Amino acid sequence: MKIEVKSHYAHQKALSLVEVLVAAAVLSLGVILVSQGMLVALEGFNYAVDYLNVLLWMDWKFWDLHDKLMNYRTLGVEDNQGAFSLNNRNFNWDLNFNLIEGTKEASLYEMTLNVYWKEGMRPAKATRTADVLYVMITDK
Repeated sequence: MKIEVKSHYAHQKALSLVEVLVAAAVLSLGVILVSQGMLVALEGFNYAVDYLNVLLWMDWKFWDLHDKLMNYRTLGVEDNQGAFSLNNRNFNWDLNFNLIEGTKEASLYEMTLNVYWKEGMRPAKATRTADVLYVMITDK
C-alpha cells in the first residue's frame, strides 16, 4: 500500500524577481516619504524652540536696556547691535530706538529689536517692539 502526501504548498506559484523588485521599490518609497515627513517636522520643532529661546532673550534685553536707561540716562552705541549664542547656535541682533516724546523729566522711547539666525538653509528673524518710559527721579 502506497500513501501519497500532497502539500497545499506544492501548487503555489513562486514570486518572480520582478515582483520582488517592485515590492522593494514600493517599500523604499514609503520609507523615504515617512523619513522626509519626520525631517520636516523636526525642522519645524527646532525653529519653534529657537524662536521661543530668542523671545526669552529679547525680554531680557529689553529689561537690560530699560535698566541702563534708568541708571545711566542714556543708551550707548554698543547697545545698537551684537551677537550671542544659545544652544550652539549663533544669533545676530540689532536695535533701533526713537524718541517719541521727551522732556528733561520724562522721555518715551520706541525700541525695535530684531534677531537674525539661520534655520537650516533658510534665514530666520524675530522682531519685537516695546515702548520704554524713562522718568527722572528726583529726591526732594
